[in-house]
Amino acid sequence: MIRIRMGLLALIVFLFSAFASSACAATLGPAATYQELVSLLSASSDGDTILIDGAIACTGDPLGTQHSIRIQAAGPEASLSALRLRDASVVFSGVSLDDSLSIDGTSHVQLSSGARISGASGKSALRFSGNGTLIIDRGCTVSAADGETGVNIQHTGGEFYGSIEGSVSGGANGGSGVVVSPLTSSGAIMIDGHIRGGDSSDHGGHALNLYDLSGNAYVTIAGNLRGGDGTIGGNGIQLVSAGDEVNVGIDADVKGGSGDVHAGDAMILMNAAGASSISLSGHLAGGDASESSGLPGTSLQLVGDSSASRAHILNCILEDGRSYTAVPEPEVTPLPEIVEDELPVATPGEAIPESPESESVQTEETSSAEN
Repeated sequence: MIRIRMGLLALIVFLFSAFASSACAATLGPAATYQELVSLLSASSDGDTILIDGAIACTGDPLGTQHSIRIQAAGPEASLSALRLRDASVVFSGVSLDDSLSIDGTSHVQLSSGARISGASGKSALRFSGNGTLIIDRGCTVSAADGETGVNIQHTGGEFYGSIEGSVSGGANGGSGVVVSPLTSSGAIMIDGHIRGGDSSDHGGHALNLYDLSGNAYVTIAGNLRGGDGTIGGNGIQLVSAGDEVNVGIDADVKGGSGDVHAGDAMILMNAAGASSISLSGHLAGGDASESSGLPGTSLQLVGDSSASRAHILNCILEDGRSYTAVPEPEVTPLPEIVEDELPVATPGEAIPESPESESVQTEETSSAEN
């Protein structure tokens, strides 16, 4: 596994230690409207908790914070719809974030266990553009709308650290699970959750797309990643364009999506250059083809000599997909119908009537006796 630089770890500890160490933290609210939430934020201090209650539509300007605060649910129906953050330091606890969450600028956002994000049509469920920190804890779920991406991260310079340990699903009809593009110098991300591309009747979504990695960016991938199923299955990981001193470590369970015509690959590595290094361990399995003429996915596809020379297979199980042929159901021949003769049943004190066969036998015996 790749060791994250101590400077980034120190930044994370500094950013979120206020919530645990502040002795004068207060609980404010609950807020029932967006205007009330904005007012409470203006009156808050480091470490304060703001409660929200009911469904709040965030129709005003993007929300910013001068201090590090926590937004927490005051009841089971607490939700924020179409929330936009800019230059904010917020921890969400038990809150539903509907119709997507957008984060810009220098922001430090943590989604703790129990938080839930659902995406809006035409938008990624969670979009982070800028620098700072983004932490998605285990127990947090992110679900995209049809055809959309679950988590979209754009690192635009400055220090950035991301951690995804929750469950992220791309939207149905081929949405990607997680997209990171670009990730530049002083950027690091760790993925240790359940990441899934969306299923589709056409192209299944890819679980993880890593594009345009440069500088001394660090990526660590563990957890479980699965491409979406479809006529053409989605890939587990697509890593395209890694240069400079980029370092990627993969120790995960990765599988391509199943496909009718072509199944997805577990991993595609393309255009690795410079002093970049990609270390592979864990389990990479290609997707399975459901038709006899379909092409199974491969475990690892290296595009170009430069990519092959920078991929280091350490302790990795590589398993290509399989092609399955449907077994026809056997034809069942019905058994002939069996008709049983009903024999008469005698009532007490009544003689059993003789059958026609017994009468014919008696007639034959009488005739032979007379002769």
